[in-house]
Amino acid sequence: MNRGNQSYLNNAANLTKMKMQLPFFTGTDSDLLRSESTRDPLGLLPVWSQVGHELIPGLASIVSRIDGIQGILFLYTCLNALSKETRSKKIDEKVLKFLERLWEYHLYKQTDKNPCFGVTSLSGADFQLSISKMGTVGTGLRQYYRGTCVNKHILASDLKTLNEPYLRLCKRYLNKNMISWLEGHAKEMGAKEYSISAELAYQQVRSFLVQFSKADAELWIELEKDLINDAQQKHWIEAAFKRSNDLRDEKIHPRQLVSTIQQYAIENKYDDVANKCQNILSCEPFLQVVESAFLLTQKSARASIKELSERLSSTAPNRLSEVCQNFIHIGMSSPRFNQLKHLAEELSKKNYRGFILALLSNHYLSICKSRGKSPVVQVDGDMVIAALLNDSQDNWTESPEIWRNGYFLDAQMGLYVDLQSRMKVSHG
Repeated sequence: MNRGNQSYLNNAANLTKMKMQLPFFTGTDSDLLRSESTRDPLGLLPVWSQVGHELIPGLASIVSRIDGIQGILFLYTCLNALSKETRSKKIDEKVLKFLERLWEYHLYKQTDKNPCFGVTSLSGADFQLSISKMGTVGTGLRQYYRGTCVNKHILASDLKTLNEPYLRLCKRYLNKNMISWLEGHAKEMGAKEYSISAELAYQQVRSFLVQFSKADAELWIELEKDLINDAQQKHWIEAAFKRSNDLRDEKIHPRQLVSTIQQYAIENKYDDVANKCQNILSCEPFLQVVESAFLLTQKSARASIKELSERLSSTAPNRLSEVCQNFIHIGMSSPRFNQLKHLAEELSKKNYRGFILALLSNHYLSICKSRGKSPVVQVDGDMVIAALLNDSQDNWTESPEIWRNGYFLDAQMGLYVDLQSRMKVSHG
């Protein structure tokens, strides 16, 4: 792997660590999501996800590592190799938790990456592979990767079995002695006191996990079909790497990447790709306008709608009307999308009072109700009351230039680089 690609992978890994505590979503939501994070009070995640999934379908922001995908392959290959006599709903769940932690420990021992997919770091220490006891290492492997594997047709929708050709391939990589070892431990997992040192367990099965990790070129080819080129992404991914040195810079900016891909698509008459890129470029500036305006309403405990309207008007971004019109013209629709388009219409007309009322009394309130949460900002007559003040330095004037959401670009490019490095090793 060249230095540039390694730099990009390191950057993607760093971004992944930053996102570990965020919730995981894989598909477009047609309505309001009850489980969205309080870090997304306006429910914008389903909107930018819907736009991003047009270009990069089925991928989650957190999914940027092939060893995470392999972890899912390992877990379900092992599970389905167990005898019917051993398996039950209760035992299956314990086995999966056990294997998640064992796989992450394997990654810690074999790579220099932070192997923990969850929010608790392994920190290089031995720990107990215990199913029932407190103090076990947290893992997010299934939580973060399983949905994408279903979306990409790697894992069946029953969340129990692998689809072909992965079922056939992974059986080939899994040593029978590993299953015999797991059978013995699975039978003991029903006991609350069951526990085994991760290091001891790893020493017993290390060679089997290494064999599974190495796989071969046939697996990488299949994963490329499903992760890199299921929507014919490969040509624009490779073009982006060839065209932009910034892709090899750790300060890569998603907006620049989308613009690079769009320019390539326009030059080569890939109109569909160009349009999907334009949707991303039209979406993010408006989302940041709305988010910054919402934060502005939390600057003081009480402010009149007139005061807030004047503040928005006097500091409005220079190209606010253009930003609003671009968002309105995105050819996508959903209840939440339509709410935001209404906000864009009010802002484009410079109806700041109407915008504030629609934002707080309609859009934001509907999000809070769907989650069963109390709003932190409310309209009371002609006053806006903030129950939770915000000291954010966000600048409403500069908001269209901010880019907070990744649109799955880091994940897609990271998977590509990671998979290419494995293919090179397989081909010597």
